[in-house]
Amino acid sequence: MTRLRIDNLNNQRIKPQFFEQQNTFFKVLLILSGLYAGLFLRWQYLFAIYIITLLWLTVSYRLLSHYLKLLLRITPFITSYLFLGLIFKLSFQEQLIFIGRINLLLLYSVFLFKTVLTERLIVETKTIRRWSFVNRLFIFGLATGCFISLFFEQVWKAKGKIKKIDDIINIIVDSFENVYLQIDDIEQRVKQLLVNEDREGYEFFNAANVYLTFLFTLYILILAL
Repeated sequence: MTRLRIDNLNNQRIKPQFFEQQNTFFKVLLILSGLYAGLFLRWQYLFAIYIITLLWLTVSYRLLSHYLKLLLRITPFITSYLFLGLIFKLSFQEQLIFIGRINLLLLYSVFLFKTVLTERLIVETKTIRRWSFVNRLFIFGLATGCFISLFFEQVWKAKGKIKKIDDIINIIVDSFENVYLQIDDIEQRVKQLLVNEDREGYEFFNAANVYLTFLFTLYILILAL
């Protein structure tokens, strides 16, 4: 059985990357604001926020690289969508808006999941996890995230064995079984991570959060137009 690896949940570094020093709650607030503007307001707001956020992320080639790779993976889907739009005579503007919303959602997904440190998240959520329900939900989320991460890791390693359609189903089933056998290890790892909750909190007033505030301010100015 493959030894348990939880890189995504234990991505601690001696010197965190710039975006990883930002407050998690502030990030979530920014993303919710951007999604509200992109999903429910006029398309001009969607593209303005998308372009500004993309430019804002240029200070990290690592994040942009992850995002571009993700875009390349969904290119077949986008192409198929545009082709179906021609067949069913959908408005080209509506298609562009839909694609823009997908791109914005993917951009936020990369930003959030690639810059949130588990250790920081545990410390910053300590106050709200005093409620037992929230704490149980948080632990469940950590364990589920670990399980999903390991599952896809198993599937990715076995993708070279795919020769026919039946192999895909067999790989999915085998991967699920392999990860399920590691449930006890996952539980122990989550408990080890939660030991960090008693450490001293992170500094809020730093350059990374000022940079985040700058983008949030730009969002407000855009929405005020």
